[in-house]
Amino acid sequence: MEETEDFDKRMIEKFGASEDDEEELNAVYFRDYLASFEEELPSKSKNVVRVITAEGTVAQGDITYGWMGSAGIKKMFEDAVEDENTKAIVLRVNSGGGLSISADYMRMAIQKLKTKVYHWLLQWAL
Repeated sequence: MEETEDFDKRMIEKFGASEDDEEELNAVYFRDYLASFEEELPSKSKNVVRVITAEGTVAQGDITYGWMGSAGIKKMFEDAVEDENTKAIVLRVNSGGGLSISADYMRMAIQKLKTKVYHWLLQWAL
C-alpha cells in the first residue's frame, strides 16, 4: 500500500494536483476523454466496415467497464444496420463468459440482421 501512495505522491509532484482535491492527480482518464465526444465523426465512405468490440463479462443491460451488456450490444448492432453505408459488421468478442440468457439475447439480435453471418474463432476455452 505504501508503494502505491508513494507513486501517487510522485505523480502529483511531477504533474500537479487536481483543482478539486490536492490528494488527487490532475489527469484526464481515457474513458472520460472518450465520453467527451458526443457524436461519431461522419464517414465520407460509402463502404463502411463497422467493428463492434464486446469485452467483459456477459450481462444484462448496458455496456459498462468490464461488463458486456446485452442491451448495449444490441443497440450497437441496430445503429450499424441503420447506416446505409455499412457494408459489413465485425463483432470482436473478448469474454470469459457470463449470463447465458444475455448471450442468447445478443445472438437473436444478430440473427435479426437478416444477412449472412461469417465468423472466425481465434481461441476458445475447453
